[in-house]
Formats: sequence, C-alpha cells, structure tokens
Amino acid sequence: MLPAFREALARAVEEAARKGWIRADTAKRWAKKLRTGVTTAEDKPKFRIWIGKSGGLGIAYGTTSTEKLAKYAERLKSLGLEEEVHFIKKPPKDGAEGTLYTAVEGVVKLAELAHHAEDTKRRLEAAGWVKHLLARAKESGGEAAEKKLKELIEEGAARGALTLTGLKREVEGHLVEISQVETWIEDGRPYIRVEAAVDGVEVERTYTFFRKKDNVVTGAASTRAEAPGGREANPTRLKALATAIFGEPGTTKEGSKKLKYTSRHLEHAMRFREVKEAGERWAG
Repeated sequence: MLPAFREALARAVEEAARKGWIRADTAKRWAKKLRTGVTTAEDKPKFRIWIGKSGGLGIAYGTTSTEKLAKYAERLKSLGLEEEVHFIKKPPKDGAEGTLYTAVEGVVKLAELAHHAEDTKRRLEAAGWVKHLLARAKESGGEAAEKKLKELIEEGAARGALTLTGLKREVEGHLVEISQVETWIEDGRPYIRVEAAVDGVEVERTYTFFRKKDNVVTGAASTRAEAPGGREANPTRLKALATAIFGEPGTTKEGSKKLKYTSRHLEHAMRFREVKEAGERWAG
C-alpha cells in the first residue's frame, strides 16, 4: 500500500471517529497502523524508521505486549546483539506502550553478521532482519531514512575489511598516520597498541577494554605528557588518534590523566581487521 494512500485512509478513520461512527481509541489504533504500514515480515517488529531533527536515524517498535517485546529482544540477543548497546527495551507501563529501540550500532552489527557470521543459520537469520529493516525504511521512513540505513548496512558489511596499519587520515585539522598496530588478549582483557604520528609527532598508546561487574564494557588510555607541547598538546594529539580509531575522541574528567571509552568505541574500531579479530575472540 502506497504511503499517500495509507495516509488518506488514516484521515478517513479519524474523520469517522469525529463523527462518532467508531470509538476514538479504536480509530487512533487503526490510524497508527495505517500510517506505520504493513510489514513484509510478520514474524518481526513493525519498526517505524525515521530521520530525527539532529539528522540521526531512529528505529523503534511500540507495543502494549510485554510478551512481544521480550520475544523480539531474545531473538536479537540470540544473534549476538547486546541490550543497552545494540538495542534498548522499555516495557509497557501504566497502560502506555513499551518500546524496542534499535541503535545504529545494532544495524551495523546485524549487517556484519549477515555477511560474516561463520554459522550459516545465524548469518541467514541476521540477513532476514537486515532485509526487514530495509523494507520498513522504504515503507515508513522515506528516501532519506532508507539512504541512511543503507549506509549503516554497508558499514557493517565492510567490517573487518579495513586495516589500521598504514591508515592516513586528517582528523579535525590534525594529520594522523598509523604505522603499527598490535592486538592481544591478556588476563581476560583485549589490548590495542598503536604506534602513530600525529602532525609529525610520534605517539604510542595502548588501549585496554574490560567488563565491569554489571557486564558494561569500558576502556581507557592514559594521556601522559612526555611529548612535544607537554600536558596540553599531548591530549589533543591523543584525541585525534582515538577519533581515527574509535570514531570519537573518548571522554575525560577534569583532573584525570585517562581517556575513557565504551563498547560503542570498540564496536566502531572493529571495522578494522586487526581489532575485529581480537574483539570477536574476547566477545566469544
């Protein structure tokens, strides 16, 4: 059903409610379903996909059924997606709908699994979710949402295809050149050691990730001052280096000598072959 036709039907339903021909709550529910559209995969959530005011992609499914939310969340977990990282589940409360949000990291992860998962069944299941998201974007989100979703899918498909060693990139006015990368797992923690030059100044840093007691992934790297420019200049270089690797510079508290990272940063870095291999061994 075309979006314009669905909208016309939704308005007709709302008009019928105003005239008292059908109940207001029933009309509201029907109009919402018409505007959302009919999903091409009835065994998956009828996601609404849109571009937000900030330009980011929103993906959400609303329902009053606790059972449905739990079922879909478990299916995503069985594929290897993590709650609060790749998706967020908010159960129904006081009669209001609950919501299943899929983060952009979740889309990238599904695309990665669809292209690279070793288990055939897992790969096919992930591919089914990717196909479903594309159909929902086309049906409910329009051209801009579909384009953004495809970019995320391409990112996931390319994960592990890039290499950090030899990377040369300009980051916010700083030239980052990475010459050597080592990754390993020791005492249950993944380590990423990078040798690089930022604006011609040699920089070496080791990034460490670990899981807290609540299973939240965190990471850190020091901002030592033994470099030209001292305490103020070195963190600037380190943030440029981190952005080239993790997509973001990391955060630091006032007075702290460490940059902090999260699972989001590690996920981003796994697009590089050296990090992907160690990251997957650690996650597995």
